[in-house]
Amino acid sequence: MFKRADNGDVADPLKDELDEALSDLSAWAERNIPPASPQEKTPDDQNWLLNAIAAAATERKRLYAELRGSDATWLLECRAIWHGEDDDAGVYFVSHKSAAEVSDYVNRMNEGSDRVLGIYSLTKPLEEQGPGLTAAQWFAGGDQRAVDRSHYGMTSLPWIGVKLATVRALQSQPLRVQQIADRWALGSRTQVWALEAKGHLLERLKEQAALEGKVLADARMSGAMSDVPDHEILAMNEVSSLPD
Repeated sequence: MFKRADNGDVADPLKDELDEALSDLSAWAERNIPPASPQEKTPDDQNWLLNAIAAAATERKRLYAELRGSDATWLLECRAIWHGEDDDAGVYFVSHKSAAEVSDYVNRMNEGSDRVLGIYSLTKPLEEQGPGLTAAQWFAGGDQRAVDRSHYGMTSLPWIGVKLATVRALQSQPLRVQQIADRWALGSRTQVWALEAKGHLLERLKEQAALEGKVLADARMSGAMSDVPDHEILAMNEVSSLPD
């Protein structure tokens, strides 16, 4: 359970910036804050969360205005999971000059410790972008500024012959699972069909995602191999890129 640090008086969360931030509260909290049971939701916890969201909205607006005059074109709002109990809920911002830089940054992100909350274009009005693009929406076409927000990164052609219910189930999975699913569908469609027919596809994808995540995290511990692409690290550790 997240707890607000005891740092004295807390600003009234219903004033000024919070009024504007509340429009994004549901999407932001649902995507990034673990749910708490009714017994865990104390008034202080609720105030802490609202204050953190309001602070993030204020910082987002400030950076957006500041960076509009720079050579940056994208602003990423992220969250450091291990700092989730801080006053700011671990939220931080990173700017990039190109879509390629954004893709590289997101691809290198360790989902066990960091998470993308929203990706914002610095070339269009901030108020038109809502909570921003998720990482999956970004890879579905957000880098071209023409993403369908109902689409979550599953490419269409490789998934011909797979049940719609399967695709929808995969759309709710973490980004790493979706990326592996697309890789498998592109490289071993017959095996994907066989796994789906047996009811094993989602389970195998989750197992593969867990394995790859552990191998990559271990390899990059303490900053080691930070410049080595994921696929090379996996190959060096004899992790198959396709289903057996």
